[in-house]
Amino acid sequence: MSFVERMLETLLMGFKSLTRNKLRTFLTMLGMIFGVGSVIAMLSVGAGARHEILSRIGELGVRNIIVNSVKPPEEIKVQDETQYVNKYGLRFVDAERIRETCSTVGRILPVNSIKERVWLGSKRLDASVLGVKPTHLQMFNLEVERGRSFNQVDALAAQKVCIIRSGLVRKFETVEDPIGMTLRVGQFPFEVIGVLEDEGFRSHTREALAIDDRAQEIYIPYTTSMRTFGTFSRVVRTGSREYSDVELDQLIVEAESAEAVFPTARMIATILKE
Repeated sequence: MSFVERMLETLLMGFKSLTRNKLRTFLTMLGMIFGVGSVIAMLSVGAGARHEILSRIGELGVRNIIVNSVKPPEEIKVQDETQYVNKYGLRFVDAERIRETCSTVGRILPVNSIKERVWLGSKRLDASVLGVKPTHLQMFNLEVERGRSFNQVDALAAQKVCIIRSGLVRKFETVEDPIGMTLRVGQFPFEVIGVLEDEGFRSHTREALAIDDRAQEIYIPYTTSMRTFGTFSRVVRTGSREYSDVELDQLIVEAESAEAVFPTARMIATILKE
């Protein structure tokens, strides 16, 4: 008997056995179907979770290290004290030390957070105003949907211009074109030159960038924020005034490669501890 004939005979015997025990055959097939299906489902869930994690990392930049100034806990003060100056956080010298010490650092971008109220006419807007470099938006893949972004001319001339989010446009409750509108940050007028794409920062990204989760972001040139508002801010509370002096609210440090992120972060932590 040839090999082919033996194989055919074996297959026929197998089919006869399957048809002879239909219930056992059905249960076996059912187990195989559920087993294979569960494995495929688990692999799909794992692939989806991996894609989600990578997309979240991509929002922050795989080479970006974000260092925030954190306000220290409130200290016990004298009962009749009505005002004080709170100086804390990152300093300009910290950025220079990181730049000079860490050979794996590509570039460092400062961020200045402006603690002023924002107005459109007589309407107060809930917004976080951030003074950033022109390359800041590129680092976090923030695309301008309408209008234009910052450029070096705006930065060098410290122009009072700003870029807003689409969510803030909806808060305007107006049908007018937002490009060219004038917002007032504190006592200073700023012209809207661009509107970012509608997709906002996710909660983890906003937390990493120390952005108020209840507010939309307004971006102004870093040089404008420093010359106009500086590092000194005032917060008025009931019965008291708090003055803060924070030189750098945030530093975005870009490592030369993804592999250098963790060593660079450890070096930065050591420098800041000193």
